[in-house]
Amino acid sequence: MTPNHQLLPLLFILTAYAPALLTGCMPGLPDAPVDDEPGPATTDDALPWSVTVLPDGHLQRAPSALRLRVRLAPGAGLGPLDATQLMLFSGEITAGQLSHFADARISEALQARLVPALTWPLDDEEAILAPTELLEPGVSYTLASASPRFSVGLTIDDADEVPTMRYAWPPGGQSASGAQGVWCGEAELPLLMNEVSLAPRGVHATLQRGVTAGELSTRCVYLESGTMPPNYSGELLPPLFVRRPGAIGLAHAPEERLARLEPQLLARRVELPAPLASADCQGELVPFGPACALVEDDRVVLAMPDAALFFSVVALSGGGFEQVFTSTPGGVVLHPFAPSSTPTLMVTSIDDAGYTRSAVVTLATKPPMSHVILSEVFANPLGPEPAQEWVELYNDGLVPALLGGSRFRDIGGETVLPEAVLAPGQYALVVGEDYVDNGEYDAAPAPGTLILRVPRLGKSGLANSGEPLELINIEGKVLSRFPALKTKAGRSVFRIAPKSLDGFMTSEPNGATPGAANVEE
Repeated sequence: MTPNHQLLPLLFILTAYAPALLTGCMPGLPDAPVDDEPGPATTDDALPWSVTVLPDGHLQRAPSALRLRVRLAPGAGLGPLDATQLMLFSGEITAGQLSHFADARISEALQARLVPALTWPLDDEEAILAPTELLEPGVSYTLASASPRFSVGLTIDDADEVPTMRYAWPPGGQSASGAQGVWCGEAELPLLMNEVSLAPRGVHATLQRGVTAGELSTRCVYLESGTMPPNYSGELLPPLFVRRPGAIGLAHAPEERLARLEPQLLARRVELPAPLASADCQGELVPFGPACALVEDDRVVLAMPDAALFFSVVALSGGGFEQVFTSTPGGVVLHPFAPSSTPTLMVTSIDDAGYTRSAVVTLATKPPMSHVILSEVFANPLGPEPAQEWVELYNDGLVPALLGGSRFRDIGGETVLPEAVLAPGQYALVVGEDYVDNGEYDAAPAPGTLILRVPRLGKSGLANSGEPLELINIEGKVLSRFPALKTKAGRSVFRIAPKSLDGFMTSEPNGATPGAANVEE
């Protein structure tokens, strides 16, 4: 039993598309699991083959996370079924494409539509195909077999009532054991422990609530395998579902499935980095597990070390705060906290080597503050330059902000902002003296936008090629930063969300939103 791993572009030896195969069966491991008893066959009984959606379902209402059982009719004379020649494509396949596919030829266009999947045989007449990514709701797919030659269409249900938990950690599904993973969703889960088997080798594992043993997160589950042979290096797939505690047997009613798990190949990592050293926090920064934290009023800004980390933060006191996230180079903002409070948090982190740390952290938040950010930049207008350029500010804080004396800085130097008060939740546009707010070519400011006119923006306007920008308060503290991103005429660059430190996008043509919420908020 050798499963076929369809993640590489070279599929066939005769045309340089060689199949990428996983390692063979390991001695002592059980046969491949099927996950659940099959539902009814969902193809015509008169055909010499059938395709069944596992664990139960219909080909025209298939779930986004699934497995397909392919079976040849006994005595049809079509076998044996070659599991390595089962593939799933987005869209339909013509008879000509199927013929080429069966003749060990495949076009680049069809190759681009190939869905990553594992396949493995059950016997000479049955095999399983398991996509290793979520399928798109409402989209049609085609399962194709080259030996024997046939194809079957399916459509993914766009009204699935079972929520999906997304894979969160470790990166690329690679861990020290080869069968560990964390999935997180939106809904709270009860305490649970599911005994599961991992396809295609039947490796035993447990699925429990949290991100590691004893951790308090209610919106995540972690999977941990049992004993594996030390030389085992094959890839494994998690189960399809998180089950309600106490479920027994293989066939379950739909209401007993708490969530679907996003498919993710799990493998043993060959080389592991050394465990991450403790953080050295200076000045206002306080230790926060392996990171450092700047504690403000309703938020905590984390400065991350240069390493891959996964965090779970759960409040032990001071409210029902719970958040999971991965480290990003720009840092992470945790929100909301109550100003002038002392929340106590359980901080659990997992580093790239699989080393887990847990610490109880008590914070002292500050009184309510203003938080003025650089929200959107319009450096390349369709109208006159630099007259119609602008920089958008937004007060994401809880109290009004006094802008007088604050400075806007770019490569060309600094521009001092005039005296003005920016209310919480209010936008302001920093513009040059010649700016016209009802220009013919570009979007006008939203009603109520505060217009701040300055002698100039930049040395001679903002650079269309992009330049780093900073907003600095009267005490010299950098309040907000904006990256150097090039834009085409009529497009702005905007911050995805007010509390995003490093998430920025370019708007659609004529999609700038001066004085209004950015389109992705």
